[in-house]
Amino acid sequence: GLAMNIRECVSIDQANLQEEFQRIAADYAYWSEKCAKAQQSYLLHKMERQRMWAQTKIELRETLTMQGERVTEARLDTEIEVNDEYCAAKEMEVISEVEYVKLKGYLEAIKTKREMLISLGAHLRQEMKTV
Repeated sequence: GLAMNIRECVSIDQANLQEEFQRIAADYAYWSEKCAKAQQSYLLHKMERQRMWAQTKIELRETLTMQGERVTEARLDTEIEVNDEYCAAKEMEVISEVEYVKLKGYLEAIKTKREMLISLGAHLRQEMKTV
């Protein structure tokens, strides 16, 4: 069956290698899809944060100009960095990026397991030839 938790995915049951070989492709496909969805989420949150930056900059420039204040790029950038909505968008980007990086790590672990199974299979076939 398909392994849903990562510990199950990366451990190798040496007593049941046949099942391990059968399961690895499904596990890889499952975690690849989760990783792709996490990447999509991260990229969409990044886009939203960038949009929020631009929108906030436009609104701030208008507001400060209407109030007769001197508007510099440095002032605008600083005001945006402390803007609550911008900070919330940035936080969502960070959270989704961390999830994406975590799932990429899982995928790497499963790739490593697949390579280990392949070399283990080759080693076992070699042993059977010498018996």
